Amino acid sequence: MAVGLKRAAHFGRAPVVHDLRIAYTVFGFLDPEAPAELVELREERFSQIASAHHYAERRELVDLVPVEVLSLSHNAVELFYETDWRKNLAL
Repeated sequence: MAVGLKRAAHFGRAPVVHDLRIAYTVFGFLDPEAPAELVELREERFSQIASAHHYAERRELVDLVPVEVLSLSHNAVELFYETDWRKNLAL
């Protein structure tokens, strides 16, 4: 996922599992009962990036996650997600 790659690049290294875990947490993919509003946002945004022809849409999706959030630990991102998932996104 491009968000995980953005986090890895921020730290100047290759991606590791924690980068992807944070990306999945931000968008609620690890939550079997993700908030309906977030699921709706995911369906709208992720359906636009399935093709390589949609680079601009993929960049918009990646830019939804601020670097400040990507700098946090997984526990902090998870806490934000649990209290208010919107804190992890620049909506």
